[in-house]
Amino acid sequence: MRQWKNFQIPVDYYVRMDFNAFVDVVDAIGGINYDVPYEFKESDSNDKKDSIHLKEGYQHLNGEQALALARTRKHDSDFERGKRQQELLMTIAKKATSAESVLKIDDVIAAVGDNMSTNLTFPEMRGFLSYGLDENVEMETVNLAGQGGYSESGAWYYYVSEESRQEVTGTLQEHLEIEDDEETTDYASKQEENHQHDSY
Repeated sequence: MRQWKNFQIPVDYYVRMDFNAFVDVVDAIGGINYDVPYEFKESDSNDKKDSIHLKEGYQHLNGEQALALARTRKHDSDFERGKRQQELLMTIAKKATSAESVLKIDDVIAAVGDNMSTNLTFPEMRGFLSYGLDENVEMETVNLAGQGGYSESGAWYYYVSEESRQEVTGTLQEHLEIEDDEETTDYASKQEENHQHDSY
């Protein structure tokens, strides 16, 4: 969570999930409905090539299919893939906090098991359900403009433009009612640093 210091935004809580946890969550809530933008083939969570085949159109997706849709970038850009991933996460969040899925929350948490790390306690995770059940709550997303490219080592990076960084910083600070010169704390970063210190 250290990268959020570049935006002067406090991060109090974090959740990290791997591919297996993503699949488990979607399956635990009974799958999701999503409008697939185009037909494609993609590897599954075990990297078995072209094992997932989805056709264009609105349909019901299980965990492996939702993951394949989130990962693929064969027919669009990394930026469009990022927007699609945001849409998928919002769809999953809405389904997970729907009245029909509330009773499954224990199953969801149990399903991800060791494939998820977080500083949220179990009661805190359950407490967030009240927000999701509130019909007046809206979820918003922001996107960082920039360009992708490969470094000399061959690793791929997304370089955020300074103008976009400042714009997103202002948007987030306004939303969180944070003044530009206000000192912020980053609970998640401190927890991560403490964890690393304890590991030495």
